[in-house]
Amino acid sequence: FYIQLVIPQFLFPIITLTVFLIFKKVLKIKEVEHSDYNKNLSVKETILLIFIFLGSIILLELLSILNSMFFYAIGIDLPSLSIERFMPSSTIEIILFIFVIAVLPAISEETIYRFGVCGSLSRYSVFGSIVVSSLAFGIMHGTLQQLVYAIAAGFVLGYIFLKTENIKITVFLHFLTNFISCVYMLIEMRYGTEAYITTHLIFAGFSLLIGFISAIIYFKTYGFSIKKSDNLPAGKVILLIFKSPFFYLFTFIEIGFMVLNLL
Repeated sequence: FYIQLVIPQFLFPIITLTVFLIFKKVLKIKEVEHSDYNKNLSVKETILLIFIFLGSIILLELLSILNSMFFYAIGIDLPSLSIERFMPSSTIEIILFIFVIAVLPAISEETIYRFGVCGSLSRYSVFGSIVVSSLAFGIMHGTLQQLVYAIAAGFVLGYIFLKTENIKITVFLHFLTNFISCVYMLIEMRYGTEAYITTHLIFAGFSLLIGFISAIIYFKTYGFSIKKSDNLPAGKVILLIFKSPFFYLFTFIEIGFMVLNLL
């Protein structure tokens, strides 16, 4: 449990953050001021965003299922995620499990991919910054099961980040998603698959309904567009990133570390 899950999950964000800082230094990407993305949100807007994101995650889970079905149809049987082999068995292990799966990734990944990548590139192109940060976020997860889901989730988080100009809300939403996944796994471990499926279906139905209602209220109140001006076309920003040799080094390191972590 400690050697195969806790230590790798603890080290991965640290290594990723280090590589990212080098990446920014080499590309000479201008630093983002924390005050740029620390806008205050009302209680109403925060609650609406939480419900919208929960509903979005259910839709993304359906997308992930279709992704697995596609690979199965073409003859690729995707293995189950290795984390399920390292379930905690004591209170201390449960706390550590939640910390390395929900808390640490939410803070580190939102700092890197939303605040760092998306925030830095948004001064050039809003759409381009969301696309690049989402792709990097998806590649970081390094498995075929999670690739489509992670890219789509990254796109939603990127939109919320730039729309609200608040990094705290995306950190919390990221944490909440991972925390719910931890709860699902713990329910299945303790009460069995039937209890897990029942809980998941009830929560999914509630999230879709309340998420749909919240989306109508939110976009009617706050609008859909992001109030930023693009200095460069989105395609040019994306092309500049993909032309950088260091982008591929970054990608190689990310995938390599994830492969080692899944062995």
